Amino acid sequence: MKVKIFAAIFVMCGFLYNLVGLHAQQSSPQAAAQTLTANAPAVVNINNGQRVQLRFTAPSAGTYWFESSNNGTLDPVAYSAASGTEKIDDDGGEGSNFRFMRDLRSGEVFTFFAGCFNNRGTGSYTVIVQTIQPVSFTANAPAAVTINNGRRVQLSFTAPSAGTYTIESTNSETLDPVAFSAASGTEKIDDDGGEGNNFRFTQELRAGEVITFFAGCFNDRGTGSYSVNLFTAYDLEQRILAFEQRVFELTNIERVNHGLPPLIRHETLAVAARAHSLDLMLNNLGTHTGSGHTGSDGSTASQRMVRAGITNGRFYGENISYGSTTPEEVVEGWMNSPGHRENILDTDFTHLGVGLTWRPEGSSARFRIYIVQNFCSFL
Repeated sequence: MKVKIFAAIFVMCGFLYNLVGLHAQQSSPQAAAQTLTANAPAVVNINNGQRVQLRFTAPSAGTYWFESSNNGTLDPVAYSAASGTEKIDDDGGEGSNFRFMRDLRSGEVFTFFAGCFNNRGTGSYTVIVQTIQPVSFTANAPAAVTINNGRRVQLSFTAPSAGTYTIESTNSETLDPVAFSAASGTEKIDDDGGEGNNFRFTQELRAGEVITFFAGCFNDRGTGSYSVNLFTAYDLEQRILAFEQRVFELTNIERVNHGLPPLIRHETLAVAARAHSLDLMLNNLGTHTGSGHTGSDGSTASQRMVRAGITNGRFYGENISYGSTTPEEVVEGWMNSPGHRENILDTDFTHLGVGLTWRPEGSSARFRIYIVQNFCSFL
């Protein structure tokens, strides 16, 4: 009996030994991580979809950009682990490369896995690490932004004083500028859904506070350039006054071109015009129907001018525009509308006041402009 028990124990130990040996064979050490060096493209070889571990040690503190080359066959994807579905950057199979950003301390080691879409395919592509140098800009000094193959550019602004700042790009129909909160991903600060061709947003900042964001383009595709400007609430007020002035000038240009004397600027008429433009904005009054000329209190244009201080008026007229973005668009729209055109070219009118109000539109703080012209002749 003792011999049988000993033999059984011996056989069981041998079985356990084989299991341990088998487990050790299956858990052989993973291939050493491939080292990345800043500004030196590294070739990544993908074999039957197997991911390759990449390792980068930051030579100094800063923001680093990791980007693969394009490969339409493999469609490179950056993963956070050797297996699983957690991705650092992926374009959902619609593009052909990955790109992402990391803030690293000096000497900090960052590792990730380079693979391919759906973990299938054999081939190679390159991966490069580059330091991101933010483009600094100041108020009223446009910063040039150059987009290369859809790659976003980091912008940085330090507020000289506490206040509300508006950040706006120039128009670019080719690129359709978009402001992003990160170097990659879909989180946008301002985007018009591809329907417009610029971005604009506002930010409340403390004195010395730094705001950083990324300027890119719609769908992260395209190469070209545009500029980004920043202005304060005071700057915005000056822009509004300049807008009103330009509408006044363009109106008189139309009159002179039609052999009529220019209208005389009248500040009281402008006060009435600004008040009604504010009423239009606050109460969402229609501007392409008769209701736009009726105030929220039921007042008419002539009643509002009299209320503002015009006591000896003889003839009164009013033009309204809503949604146009430039003075040229405003006046051109009026000249293409019989009723508005008639007011501009009316020989009875001698004086003009222009008033404008704007409001942020939606969460992106896009501006909607309401502008009113008040015409009058005096007894």
